[in-house]
Amino acid sequence: MIEVSNVNYTNDSANDIVTFDMTKNGAAFDCTQVQNLNIYWVGYDGESFVMDPAARMAIKGTLSDNGAGGCTSTNAQSANGNLDAQDGLVVVYGYDGLVDTLPPSRVRQVQFP
Repeated sequence: MIEVSNVNYTNDSANDIVTFDMTKNGAAFDCTQVQNLNIYWVGYDGESFVMDPAARMAIKGTLSDNGAGGCTSTNAQSANGNLDAQDGLVVVYGYDGLVDTLPPSRVRQVQFP
């Protein structure tokens, strides 16, 4: 099992920076080695998540790993500016260990969702 914890978003006036810890089967895991990793931000209006395309976006950037399971993603600041100033949610998701894809679909069988 892959687990992501301690997700944190910051902005340095030029970049969206997301840091998080990643483990695989309980041991530190290098996020740059994951087959499929995505980071999204979605706005929240106080009652529900905003599904308007302008209020949800990919913010995954260049990944770096600190050697102990700590990961940093740095991406040029989004068109929405500093996301810290807005209500929303950062989501880190993906998979590792692709086994097969069921034809003729996009359904993937993976070892570590």
